Amino acid sequence: MIHLMREDDDIYQGHINKLKEYAQKETQGTEVPFQNHVAMIIGPRGRTLSLGRNKLKTHPIQAYWAKRLGKDHKIYLHAETDALIKAMNKHGGPESVHDTDILVVRFNRYGETVSSKPCIICRHMIQAHGLRHIFHT
Repeated sequence: MIHLMREDDDIYQGHINKLKEYAQKETQGTEVPFQNHVAMIIGPRGRTLSLGRNKLKTHPIQAYWAKRLGKDHKIYLHAETDALIKAMNKHGGPESVHDTDILVVRFNRYGETVSSKPCIICRHMIQAHGLRHIFHT
């Protein structure tokens, strides 16, 4: 189920702040502009399982889902895929993300949250891995 985050949602505001810090840290001291599309896998009791971001590199999982949906050119790693891969690698495989949530956030160049609804490729991949909810800004 996909949910749009409300600005007054205190439950996830802390997670959004953590994602903003992560985005800033990941691009600090590089020539890459502020990394603005990030994702977090959220486990039981609101625990952060992993953080991910868009990257200008390819990954076989991203390529698989892109090809499966007829979007062969969408092979660069999306934040949602990056976060899922990290959570599965760190916590014991695909079963470790079942019944978790994902929060997807995008920031503009001023650090304000803007629309970040996951693309169709990421939505299919997230649903196939059994995540409960997709939250986005």
